[in-house]
Amino acid sequence: MAFRSKTGALALLLTVGLFSCPVLRAQQPPTVEVLELKQLPQSGLTSGGWYTLRGAYELPSNTLTSMMELAFGVGPTQIIGAPQWAQTARYELVFKPAPGFIPPPGPVGFHQAQLLLRAVLADRFRLKFHREAVQEEARVLRIGVQGSRLQPSRPSAAKWHWKGIILKPGFLACRAAPIDEIAFIMSLSLGQPVVDQSGLHGLYDCEAHWQASASPLHRHQWIYDSGTAASWDTPFQSDSAPSSPTLEAALQDQLGLSLSSIETLPVEVLVVDDAQQPLEDLSTAEPRPALEQAAGRRAGSDHAP
Repeated sequence: MAFRSKTGALALLLTVGLFSCPVLRAQQPPTVEVLELKQLPQSGLTSGGWYTLRGAYELPSNTLTSMMELAFGVGPTQIIGAPQWAQTARYELVFKPAPGFIPPPGPVGFHQAQLLLRAVLADRFRLKFHREAVQEEARVLRIGVQGSRLQPSRPSAAKWHWKGIILKPGFLACRAAPIDEIAFIMSLSLGQPVVDQSGLHGLYDCEAHWQASASPLHRHQWIYDSGTAASWDTPFQSDSAPSSPTLEAALQDQLGLSLSSIETLPVEVLVVDDAQQPLEDLSTAEPRPALEQAAGRRAGSDHAP
């Protein structure tokens, strides 16, 4: 799965299938092995990331807050109270499930990977937090007045080699993607929370085009099944022929979705109660039990993106 950003602010790549679209009840995550954890020099890599390699998950350069974004599926404005070091100090982290655990294929595996990362943050960074709903400026994704035009994904008919979401200036494509993850990618790209109130469930295929200069945003992509590396940057037929002037118009005209202007509404945030910098080189092969708080779900949702 992949979140990629040209700005390097947030990237996520898991090459195995990982995300929960059907209703998924909170599960006790498996034990986790931390293979490497060390703080990086300030002059080191700053692009972030989350990768899988030979059954292990690697975060080559992330702050504690960016790891929280990945683990809980929240944007930067939804984490408050974090100490200054949690926003600046970068760490290299490598972890994997305890022997014998094989992540499920497809989107469900991403939920399991997030639970593992939450357990690492609770154990090694002594992360303690609580959830609150605060009044915040956000945009809302709803079904348009003429109904949704999103096409339910049909794996047997899929002609694409990857599954996930690509969002960049002037272009949105999704292959077998859940609507709440589309909203999350929009929030990262727009730099403001996007709340999903569409009520849509399931996996969808979509493609929309608009004038790139009309809606400033940062490129992000989430690829949870990459097929072959050569297929990642597959050219799209109408990349250079936008059919709508703005992102909002493209969503309405081409996908039957409405992206509201700024509204003030309750948005769930994670309030950091305590966090501690880990000691240098906390690598270990000893399995660590996942803590109960690390398995918590987002309020109002039965699955954790």
